[in-house]
Amino acid sequence: MYAGGWRVDDDKHFYYLGDKGCETQDALIQTMILDIFKCGYSNYTFYAHNFARFEAQFITNSLLVNLPNCEIFTQDDIKLIVRDSNDLIEMKIRRSKDKTVKGISKTKKNYATIKILDSLNIIPNSLDKIAKDILKVDGKDYFPHYFMCKDTLHYQGTLPNIKYFGSQINSDEYKKLLTECKNVWNAKDNCRKYLDKDLEILYDALIAFAHPFWFDYGINITKRKTISGLSLLNFQVNYLKKCGYKIPIIKGPLENYFRPAYFGGITQLYAHKCDEGTTMI
Repeated sequence: MYAGGWRVDDDKHFYYLGDKGCETQDALIQTMILDIFKCGYSNYTFYAHNFARFEAQFITNSLLVNLPNCEIFTQDDIKLIVRDSNDLIEMKIRRSKDKTVKGISKTKKNYATIKILDSLNIIPNSLDKIAKDILKVDGKDYFPHYFMCKDTLHYQGTLPNIKYFGSQINSDEYKKLLTECKNVWNAKDNCRKYLDKDLEILYDALIAFAHPFWFDYGINITKRKTISGLSLLNFQVNYLKKCGYKIPIIKGPLENYFRPAYFGGITQLYAHKCDEGTTMI
């Protein structure tokens, strides 16, 4: 991981490997997380798209695995919620601080906490498609991910070869980029531009997604981790109570008996189609 960033409204922060406080990957991640607390965003919920399969791996490695190099956080400060499929769906990070608070002894630690959720669990699509299909704006910027390594982090020169962009770009789009950059391409500046566009797309998409939930149903989307959880909450809050019925909460051995049926098999089929013949389930 060589770059990262976060945004709260108009407050944006960008981190790049090699900058002050970001001399190593671990330092970059520690600085990025610590800055969130320093900026006063305790008890905020942050979203990262495809967090479980990407950013979470780097964060857990830096804040949990590499504890000898981590002076700010301890293993008790990181709490993970993982699905049965080993997919991470929530990470809570707390920062301990000694201060005097009315009614609390000076020796007792107080904690500031942030929560990170995977936005892919509530908006299950790529950022590029979200931008085009939901926000009706241009998609993600192009960036030569395969070009970046420790020796090219501060590269300045001609636009990297099209092969470093992977399948995200065609020859016509590459020619357009060549014309725009005028043989002056800066890796750090373009990485920041690329990351800033990602943050903008995700921020706008979350606002658009959260708006109807709050104003139409009175639901804060941060109260649930997945789109199915939000749907169930909406049903319980706005419809079930009006009917006067209750859904019994199953616990203990009986819940363990039913749980294997919640995942896999027919529950994951969602595109049933048969042009001819007969379907059998």
